[in-house]
Formats: sequence, structure tokens, C-alpha cells
Amino acid sequence: TVFSLIAGGATGQMAAIKNLDMDFSKWEPIGIPIAPLMHLEERKGKLALVIEKSVVDVNSIAFQVVNAHREKWLAAVPGDDHFRRPGPIRFTGKSEEDRPLTLELNAIARSGS
Repeated sequence: TVFSLIAGGATGQMAAIKNLDMDFSKWEPIGIPIAPLMHLEERKGKLALVIEKSVVDVNSIAFQVVNAHREKWLAAVPGDDHFRRPGPIRFTGKSEEDRPLTLELNAIARSGS
């Protein structure tokens, strides 16, 4: 994706993949213009161009599941190991379809399954 943007002469764009919650064949590499993501924010008494912070949706199914299992999933807690790789997505091997849990949960919630 990055190479395609550079080779195509695109500047001021961030490489991304959309449709990650769908089958791999439906993934679509895209370029996202960075300028519309920027806004002025005061930092240390001066205005600075920054990418706006994103707030966690505490009503999302992903947050509710993580919140419910937070204590059990802490790495420092002795006992069973409940670690799950949070990302990034792999393209080869056993876990190529093992998407990040939050992505899967929110996709399930959107589809109504």
C-alpha cells in the first residue's frame, strides 16, 4: 500500500486497509489524506496541528468484553494464561485468520450475529 501510494505520486496520505472485519479477499488498500484528520489544539501554550484523539466507545461490545475480563487478562495476575495477541494481523501461518479480538467483537455487533 505504501509503495503504491509513493509510486503513484500520492503525498500527504497514510496507508491503510479497509474492510478488515471481512474475508481477506475483500480487504482494500487505500490512502487516507492526512490533512482532514488534522486540527489545531493548544499544546504547552501554543497552537499545534495534531491528529484528533479518538475516544473509546464504552458502549461498544468490544469494550464491554474487555472490561468484563480486565482482571483475568492482566499479565501480572498468577494463574491461567489468557493472553491473546492484540495485533497486528498476520498474513501467513496458523493465525492468518486470528484477527484482533476487538475487531471481531465490533464486527459481530454490527452484523447482528
